[in-house]
Amino acid sequence: MSLLAGFLSSTPYIWFEPHLENIGGLKSIWGHESKQLTGLTALNREHSESESLFGRGVPVGWSGEIGARLESQLWSQLALKNRKRDLLYYGVTE
Repeated sequence: MSLLAGFLSSTPYIWFEPHLENIGGLKSIWGHESKQLTGLTALNREHSESESLFGRGVPVGWSGEIGARLESQLWSQLALKNRKRDLLYYGVTE
């Protein structure tokens, strides 16, 4: 996984779950860094406790299953690229 590719993209990505740090039930790639125990990761963790957790990064374990949430998001993004439905490309809509 390239951090730069993920940073420059606006699409979902998967992250190998065993490489994530689990702190209080929330997972992070930076949670193990000493500066992040009180830094931005801690601040985001604090705000995420009251929000629905859905973002671009999706943890995937050894099974390789991406889960229904990511699958649904990927199908939605694919549908958005369908030029047959894009009015700017002479497409049609309902």
